Amino acid sequence: MQYERDWFIETMPEVKKLVARSKAEGRAEGRAEGKAEGKAEGKAEGLCQGLQEAIVKIVRCRFPALASLAQQSVSRLHASSQLEALIQHLVVVSDEESACKLLRETTA
Repeated sequence: MQYERDWFIETMPEVKKLVARSKAEGRAEGRAEGKAEGKAEGKAEGLCQGLQEAIVKIVRCRFPALASLAQQSVSRLHASSQLEALIQHLVVVSDEESACKLLRETTA
């Protein structure tokens, strides 16, 4: 069956052109989809990295002694929802002890 199909494609110039065009369109479509996926992944990574940096800056400003703990904690978090929740808690936490507990619990 494979041989008959290949023979048909090879002997009919119109069919050969159609097959070549379809392959080219498929490759172009695949590249476009790959770029879109890569762009989406890049945006998500960039968002997480920005949130991680924001957390460290917040902690450094409010509780300087916890800056290295914050850096270690956020390096283990990669979901933007977790990072956003941590920011919300760190902004309203009242003391260094509570902030320390929050940073430790978040990554436990």
